[in-house]
Amino acid sequence: IDRTWGRYSVEGATRPVKHLAINLGAPGDRRGKDGSMWITYPRPYTGRLVLSYKMETPVYSGGGYFRRNPDNLDIRNTELPWLFASGINGVLRCVLPLIKPGDGAAQYTVRLLFADLENESPGTRVFDIALQNKPVAKEFDIVREAGGKGRAIVKEFRNIIVNDKLTISFKSKQPRPARNQSPILQSIEVIREKVLNLGFTVPSFMLNNAEPQKTGKVRIANHQEQDFNGTLRVKAPAGFTASPAAQEVTVRFGSFVNLELKAALAGSPERGIYPIEIELIRKDGKLESKSVANIEHLADRGRVMLKAVEDAYVGKSWPKSNRGKTQKLLVDGGSQEMGDRHHHITYLKFKLAIPGKPLSALLRLRNANNPTSHGGNIHLIDQPWHEMKITYDTRPKPGKQIGSVGKVNPRQVLNIPLKIELEGMKELSLVVEPFNRDGTDYLSREGGKPAELIVEFQQ
Repeated sequence: IDRTWGRYSVEGATRPVKHLAINLGAPGDRRGKDGSMWITYPRPYTGRLVLSYKMETPVYSGGGYFRRNPDNLDIRNTELPWLFASGINGVLRCVLPLIKPGDGAAQYTVRLLFADLENESPGTRVFDIALQNKPVAKEFDIVREAGGKGRAIVKEFRNIIVNDKLTISFKSKQPRPARNQSPILQSIEVIREKVLNLGFTVPSFMLNNAEPQKTGKVRIANHQEQDFNGTLRVKAPAGFTASPAAQEVTVRFGSFVNLELKAALAGSPERGIYPIEIELIRKDGKLESKSVANIEHLADRGRVMLKAVEDAYVGKSWPKSNRGKTQKLLVDGGSQEMGDRHHHITYLKFKLAIPGKPLSALLRLRNANNPTSHGGNIHLIDQPWHEMKITYDTRPKPGKQIGSVGKVNPRQVLNIPLKIELEGMKELSLVVEPFNRDGTDYLSREGGKPAELIVEFQQ
């Protein structure tokens, strides 16, 4: 047993990242000679203090993590051979969360560590590398650049700007690469060079005649190397007020402040969306940052958002089994032909409590990172069902179509207009019927992001 591997513990926030070193597929966490902690990924540990970190690592078909014993490998060009004994073969992307929304942009140095443990000759494993969707290395050949099989090489890229996530992309020169042709990556090191600006997050407001005034928070985060002193200035559109119009701001290094902002009607503007212009001015009079906080004015209307109270999906491959407690809801017409064993259908149920006459309805779904050319059609259900009892064999039949999802991007939040009269209804049951064999999935109640029904009503 190699007892130099361990479990790294940490308390507090892990973002924004100053320094992150990841040893892909390793048996544990381990310090380098300079004291840097290299954490393994995927994180195999649980516990209150054990560092948790999640990133995306999709792979080519047949790809995945691998691990070799560094004591049995002759890895040259490095004093840390264990950093090159494990990794991902067939890696398509690595998406690393570095900065929380509203914490400001930063500039990073990115180091990628490679060693080809399979190929003797150059020209076999050749791929392109991109950072933040911008090419940084064309036709990279590990064996050629490192000088042979089992030789380590580190590719360093500076001045990489990140607002939230760092995306590292790999593209093989082969359309369907074999294992020894696929992009490979052993370790990643990310070092923050400097913070480029303050984090600046503004609220949004929804006003109507019944609620003509709302209060929100402007959040300013400072991860730069010095305190910030300045002024927050606010300009409201005609028909509204925003206060205070100006206020002095001090944000200490490494901290944040929340400033109260009040928006209110000051007249009778028409229904619509109006901008509040917000500027953060430095003490020397120069503009640090600016943004827009929107006021949505509904006039004599109101809006209510209702979360799904039940959801489930059913599949033909297990016709008598229930899928009422899954984190994802599948929609798929089939694998080889529509209606084959991979046929999946999603069901949603809402309890309706609308304090007025319903005027319009939107169904909000959140994609779980599986894009498709069409996410299905929305139909009414007029038969009873229960999320813990419904199966493919007992599923209710779809009724009238009242909506269509269309194209879905990864992790997209979808707002689908529904053609339906809700007046007098106490419950709404829907089914998402597949449109094609290009399947997708949506987050469920158990996945933390349930479907939502957004209804506008006459007050």
